[in-house]
Amino acid sequence: MLLDDDVKLGGIVAEVDEFLLNLVTKNEIVPLTLTAIILARLILLNKAAGEMDDLTKLLESVADSIDNKELDIPTNKSLH
Repeated sequence: MLLDDDVKLGGIVAEVDEFLLNLVTKNEIVPLTLTAIILARLILLNKAAGEMDDLTKLLESVADSIDNKELDIPTNKSLH
């Protein structure tokens, strides 16, 4: 079951990536602008669902990961 879930999640990730890239390209905006729009909408969604405590924990976890450089993307040099 776990493998099926991983495959399903991988498909969702690919669809989201394509959707986001299309929005940035079609609207001729920088990724940070789109990030601000989407983040604001996700906050409203979670607030309406009564999930702000969990969203806050998630965002704090992401911030910690950034601070710890856990989300750094390797450069081409480090891939060779």
